[in-house]
Amino acid sequence: MTPPISRSHPGLRAVFELAEFLDHGQKLPEQSRSLLAQALQECIADGFDTSLFTALGITQWGGVPAVKKIGLLRRDRVLRRLRSRIPEWASLSPNAAAKEMSASFRRYETTRWPRERHSAKGPAAQPNSIWWGLLRSELGVPGEKRLAQILKAEIQDGFEFPKGPATVAGTGEHPENTGTNIR
Repeated sequence: MTPPISRSHPGLRAVFELAEFLDHGQKLPEQSRSLLAQALQECIADGFDTSLFTALGITQWGGVPAVKKIGLLRRDRVLRRLRSRIPEWASLSPNAAAKEMSASFRRYETTRWPRERHSAKGPAAQPNSIWWGLLRSELGVPGEKRLAQILKAEIQDGFEFPKGPATVAGTGEHPENTGTNIR
């Protein structure tokens, strides 16, 4: 099994900084720009037999493909923020909040999701807008035990988007504006 990639891995940092540049127009640091340019040149030179993530040295992360791991990290940030924005959940312990959030997700998944799954735009109100986006992204919400672990963890990855919440909308908008799916 490939060892986990550190969150400070230069290739992974370059990808996150590129995402911030594309999402928010933030300056792309020279080291990341150079690393991305070199990796793209490698991909082009071999006719794209090498993926960009492989060229950046990010092939697997703890057995999970890097692209999926990035999606899971974003999902986890969204879940932490959602808890903090719903007053009933914010005041609860992580375990109790996980229990309530899981119940809310299951209710949405069994009652509204079957009717809304093919909608171009999800519900406007939270938490249903977040549940809709997570289901559309096929990331879903983890079980109660894992959710409690996520809620206990502080955001320490150094990849927080400083201009606001993590972008979860396919359009580049923030979740409170759209309720669309995680990218």
